[in-house]
Amino acid sequence: MSRLTSLAMGTLVGVLILNCHSSLFAQPGAPGGAPARVSVVAGTVAETVPVAQKKYVGNVEAIEQVDSVARVSGTLKVASDFKEGSHVSKGQLLFEIDPIPYQAEVDASLAAIQETEARIEYAQSNYNRLNDLFEKNAGSRDAKENAFSLLQSLKAQLASAQAKLTLAQENLKYTKVYAELDGRAGRRAYSSGAYVSPQSQALVRVVQMDPIYVRFTMSERDYLNMFGNLKNLKETSSISITLPNDSNYNQTGEICFIDNSVKSTTDTIKIWAKFSNPDEVLNPGGVVTVNLSKKTAESAASVLPSAVMFDGRTNYVYILVDSIDDESLYKEISADSRYAKDVEAVEKGEKSKDTFLAEFKKKRYEYQDPKTNETVSEFSDGKVAEKFLMVLRRDVTLGPSDGTVETILSGVKPGDLVMMDGVNKARPFDLVRPFYRDLAKDEGASRQSEKESAPKQTVEKKDESTTASVKTEKAQKPKSARASLLRRGDAA
Repeated sequence: MSRLTSLAMGTLVGVLILNCHSSLFAQPGAPGGAPARVSVVAGTVAETVPVAQKKYVGNVEAIEQVDSVARVSGTLKVASDFKEGSHVSKGQLLFEIDPIPYQAEVDASLAAIQETEARIEYAQSNYNRLNDLFEKNAGSRDAKENAFSLLQSLKAQLASAQAKLTLAQENLKYTKVYAELDGRAGRRAYSSGAYVSPQSQALVRVVQMDPIYVRFTMSERDYLNMFGNLKNLKETSSISITLPNDSNYNQTGEICFIDNSVKSTTDTIKIWAKFSNPDEVLNPGGVVTVNLSKKTAESAASVLPSAVMFDGRTNYVYILVDSIDDESLYKEISADSRYAKDVEAVEKGEKSKDTFLAEFKKKRYEYQDPKTNETVSEFSDGKVAEKFLMVLRRDVTLGPSDGTVETILSGVKPGDLVMMDGVNKARPFDLVRPFYRDLAKDEGASRQSEKESAPKQTVEKKDESTTASVKTEKAQKPKSARASLLRRGDAA
């Protein structure tokens, strides 16, 4: 069992990083030709729930708004309890237009109805009398038909008078302008005494303030990649907004609906979300930043963005191991294009695998000790020397990123030991000196406080051959430092 496996007993730490001075990564070779080994920042891969987050520009819109207009003409009077800019309730009186002409129309219509009803009563009686005489052969057909025609004409006049009464009553009702919804009124367009008509502009606009819409435009690509359909958008999304002063709005929203078509010129679709607005922080027409997230149900590995590299083909990270058998080492070498010719020679039988591996190890991990003239190997029997770790490459598939951590869907797993910083100083199969800091011990501390609490690094010159040694305020033996590091992950 490798040392990494045997020491992975504790809870997995989050992300490990050390803000070291640049001189930390400059490790000159030891006397006698020992290969130079760079120092890197290492840490265990954490486990997290991936959250895909996008930011969009959002526009605040009222869910309901009504323009109160004049439906009849006349002199305007503003209601005594209505103040522009104030909150109004549905049914509250806002304005009154001079009702006298319209009340007169109602009265005249009522009088016309009464007159017509009286004439109908007489015409009905006259028709009945002439009809009796006609049936007894005492009256003419012409007199009877004239009486019937007059009766029908009067009934039509009554229907017309009733219609005029309905219209007059409606016009009278329109002389009072009421609020059509609960909301906040804006600036009124006219003062008391102004003459208004149906052609006049709106008297005032009332808008609903709570709840309120935030509309934003999302690319169809993002929509399909993150959610796929409206049901998933509603069920798996989390939406919040950032105000123009860069503060976070204290209410979360919910997706209501999307537009019924995609705008072909921009390949975007409009989406509406509803937010509570009890304090009326949001105002129609305002511009906010929409933070749209999707949280998946499955957890994934996560690392700092500095650990992830890209070679133009794929993303990858460097894992650190303390042991590897020959078969696994050969597979790792075979995947490295730098050794394509050597691997090809082995596959063709021009060189045995054992010979190739022996030459590979000798060239990379062996040197002559000038004091004893003995050959020293930093990697033998499948194990790396105690103070070092070996670098191996792992291609990874990235998941959603929030800018502070990168989630990894495949390639590494939580608990693997990876190189977090100093990645540009190392290559696969190099041996490196690992340094780390456990951020989980002081969770919640600011980056500044973490920086101040990190061990101070100093470089002390030992001789003119530029050999240097790294000291810390609390010196640790390489073995104990390595044990503390390996205890937090298994990268084998």
